[in-house]
Amino acid sequence: MASQEERIALAAEEYFRNQARQAGWGNDPAGWAKDVLGVHLWSKQQEICDSLIRNKRTVVASCHGTGKALALDEIVQTPSGPVPMGDLTAGMTVLGSAGQPVEITAVTGHHLAASYAVTMERGGTAQTVVASADHKWPVLDLQAMADIQIRSDRSGVPVETGLWHHRARIVTTRQLAAIGKGVAVVPGRVPGIETRGEVWDADDDLAALFRERGVIDPEGRTALKWQTRSDEPPEIFAIRERMRQMRVHTVYRSVRRYGSASRYLAVMGTRAPDLLPDPNLRALARAHLLASQGSWGDDGWRITSVRPVGDREVQCIQVDAPDHLYLCGEWGVPTHNSMIASVLACWWVSTKPPGQAIVVSTAPTYAQVNKILWEEIRKHHSKSLIGEYPMPGRVTQADEWKLADGQIVGFGRKPAKGDRHSFHGIHRRYVLVLLDEACGIPEEIWTGVEAITTNVGCRILAIGNPDDRNTDFGKNFLDQRTAHLWTRISIPASSTPNFTGEPVPKLLNEVLVSREWAEERRADWGEKDPRYISKIEARFPEQSMSSLFAPSVIADAIDEPPNQTKHSILRLGVDVARFGSDRTVVVSYAGVTAKIEDSWGGVDTVSTAHKVLDLAERLKDELKSPWVEIRVDGVGLGAGVIDTLNARATLLPDPWFTVYEMHGSASPPSDVGGAVYGFYNARAFWFDQARQRMRNGSLKLVDPEEKFSDDLKMIFYSIKNGRLLIASKEDMRKEYGKSPDYADALTYAVAPVAEGLQAGDRLSEGADDVADALEDDFMSDLENSISPF
Repeated sequence: MASQEERIALAAEEYFRNQARQAGWGNDPAGWAKDVLGVHLWSKQQEICDSLIRNKRTVVASCHGTGKALALDEIVQTPSGPVPMGDLTAGMTVLGSAGQPVEITAVTGHHLAASYAVTMERGGTAQTVVASADHKWPVLDLQAMADIQIRSDRSGVPVETGLWHHRARIVTTRQLAAIGKGVAVVPGRVPGIETRGEVWDADDDLAALFRERGVIDPEGRTALKWQTRSDEPPEIFAIRERMRQMRVHTVYRSVRRYGSASRYLAVMGTRAPDLLPDPNLRALARAHLLASQGSWGDDGWRITSVRPVGDREVQCIQVDAPDHLYLCGEWGVPTHNSMIASVLACWWVSTKPPGQAIVVSTAPTYAQVNKILWEEIRKHHSKSLIGEYPMPGRVTQADEWKLADGQIVGFGRKPAKGDRHSFHGIHRRYVLVLLDEACGIPEEIWTGVEAITTNVGCRILAIGNPDDRNTDFGKNFLDQRTAHLWTRISIPASSTPNFTGEPVPKLLNEVLVSREWAEERRADWGEKDPRYISKIEARFPEQSMSSLFAPSVIADAIDEPPNQTKHSILRLGVDVARFGSDRTVVVSYAGVTAKIEDSWGGVDTVSTAHKVLDLAERLKDELKSPWVEIRVDGVGLGAGVIDTLNARATLLPDPWFTVYEMHGSASPPSDVGGAVYGFYNARAFWFDQARQRMRNGSLKLVDPEEKFSDDLKMIFYSIKNGRLLIASKEDMRKEYGKSPDYADALTYAVAPVAEGLQAGDRLSEGADDVADALEDDFMSDLENSISPF
């Protein structure tokens, strides 16, 4: 046993070692993050940290890269029974999506967050879960559910939603609220299958064979298939013998039809579906096994309502499971389990002399300030308070960091438009300015930031997706004239650990951009698409044309949109799909707010017209609108929709809607303010009018899934013969593989159109004078015409 002198010596040694470590944190943000927050910073993040120490200005063009939380009293399922979320700590075990025990690897600590009550129903049983706005859920939409139902019906098995998690989209609670009730399903837990047959593993040759020939036979069994017109391929018998030696039972069946034979070699056992390369086939094969074991299916949890409940005390956990899913609620609903700038903000305040440092952050929208960066700062601060190295002061829900004496050492702010003096009056030795989503920050804010970072100890860090080179963010990253002022760092997806193989903690890979997501975006967007170039390759897109909608304009438009106004005229913009990848889109506009109501593909024009009319009638009732204007793209297939709508209108005893044909190639409508000079066609005028309304605040966008944002960033213009010209839908489709359907529907909905003469309008002449003039013109035409006889 150590003597008292030895214990004192060891304690002193530990004290001085600890002091030395803390002294080194001032120049080691990565070390501080690991010791205080338990956060691992990978190589590119460490590069940002190094630049912040050495250089005054750092600008980071990053790929698209992330958070979420349940109320403290919400139930989470564990192997020993239900436990309130607030009682969970790192190291405890909860139940994963398949009911298997999974370890909690991290918790955020208790914090306030805007929350929603999500009510779900299954088989007559209902339950409500309170979750933060950024909490994530796996969701099957109606289109996915319809496809699953069709596939299951064709295979003769009940729907098992727990087998289709690979088809689910991960959405936040806020996005779930925007989707609407009754149109989304949270899949059930992954069902357990009773093990039968020999437990075995396929070697490389068998795995390759299943990748080439793996199917489901007519009985729903996992099988290899050959299609021949002659005798059985000899390899079938060789494979059967090989499987027999592995003690795996097989069943051979041949089905002849139209002179061709389908030959199936079914592999028995509950492990067999794992060999199928197609996840849809795997799900169906497992459904067959479950049906044979007596399962009646699981339709999942249908969302019946999502309503805001204000700020609630919540906590987020991260679990050691490949899908990040754990079971919450009394009945076990699967749910989901985020930033270098927040870590650096905490490091800056914690390692600088008290009262001499301040962190100032801004972003294009208030939600990006409050709900993203400062929400992360609040989580880090809360977590540190229960650790060995608590951070000073407190962080409020108003995005302010205050010391015990009330002195402010950090704040986040979204300045008013055009206000370059918002940050004036800040005088500290150490000022760190964080510009989040920097591509959307307007010029006057960049100017204001420079005014408060004049000291040698001040730093500026600007991070964002490189969406538009025609911004201050683009200028500071690309312009040679500013190269000596800014340290420039690019973080493409290819430089992240999931691509480079850089060793990182086990679960960090799961929150970084994945190869699968990047490949999905390449297939969906195409490599020439500006979104792919920006969000995957972290490059500013090269454009021969300029973007009409600046990121700052889009950000202002989507920042806290109000609810649509009731008792006002409802306007619907309808962009009708022309080609396979395009979608028919319906956008509503009431008051100052526009939102996407629905979109679909693969529907004929008559059915499209009926869907639009049903949607219009429902929205009219919800908003109590006195009249509805339906504005339809009149080119191509849209003409059929217009004809059907007009035919329906003539049959109504009390008409309640008007149909407008929208022809983008027509001349600008001079009778509603669109001068012919200045705009090449009506489409250019409409888009410019939408931009002006977004700039002056008379058009706000509900855009939780960024569909408006993505499309508006694709709207490029050029000047032709002195007039504004927008790139055509066809040119965009050729260049990017898609057209801006959501943006086009938006412009139809908000475009100023001629209303024609209305009751009560004043004319410069009376009716009698107009009639006399018309008669004079008619008689004059008769006198001047030549008789055909």
